[in-house]
Amino acid sequence: MGEIYRLARDTDREFVISFTRNTWEWGDYIPQVWNDWLRDPRGRLYVAEVDGKPVAILHAAFLLDNSVWLEGLRVHPEYRRRGIAYRLNKYVIENLINEGYRVFRIAIMHWNTPSINLAKKLGFYEVDTWLSLETKIGNLLAPQLETICFLIEDIEEVWNLIQRTDVYSLSQGLLCLDWKWIKFDKEILKQLLRERKLEIISCRENILGITTPGKTRYKAITLLKAQNLEDLQVIANYLHFVKKLEKRTTIEFVFPEKLRPLATLPKQTIFEQDKIIVMELKV
Repeated sequence: MGEIYRLARDTDREFVISFTRNTWEWGDYIPQVWNDWLRDPRGRLYVAEVDGKPVAILHAAFLLDNSVWLEGLRVHPEYRRRGIAYRLNKYVIENLINEGYRVFRIAIMHWNTPSINLAKKLGFYEVDTWLSLETKIGNLLAPQLETICFLIEDIEEVWNLIQRTDVYSLSQGLLCLDWKWIKFDKEILKQLLRERKLEIISCRENILGITTPGKTRYKAITLLKAQNLEDLQVIANYLHFVKKLEKRTTIEFVFPEKLRPLATLPKQTIFEQDKIIVMELKV
């Protein structure tokens, strides 16, 4: 029957979950996001079908800056090293180029050499390197700190504060939100706030970080103005005491590697550190 590249279907789920359930030691997030991706109004889920089996997947998310975010590439272990990942990516990118998209981005952990090499083969190049610091909220709580967080209602003020942060300058406006890097501008900020898809964590007249709203077992925070461990404790206090997230909630801070002094914080034993390579393809 050969290879077919197509949109995913409900009937693909069982087979795909069977080979994505334990991708890493801790498992994989694909089983949790499959249904959302399949019905994503701002994205598409693709599969590579070989001999009637969906042996590879790739999700394309359409971001507000008119870029495409590629994520969740997985290939069944028995079908790796056959070029399927390359051809699936090529199929998706070429189809979306034909629809008018011109910018594609991905993020890859620095230790994932095969994926980095694949991205380069597809024409992607590195645009930035970010660090992530992961811990539990309970490890950072500091009730002795006076945590005063405030709500900024004026969009002009929010935008001006974001533009003045070191992170915005260092990243040239390319910020991480929900593990997708997007080129921020004032119109995108307005839309995210209007749709309630952006939460701003502010303290002492500074925007410490941004994240997506909601109570989950996992929270990713993009740091903007945080400078030290105490600032991270303020954020943890806010998430626990104000937003009522549980102490066991995993929290992950992400920021450009070029940002100092935050890049020295991994010396703190409460954090697990990783490095993320952000790559881009423009056509």
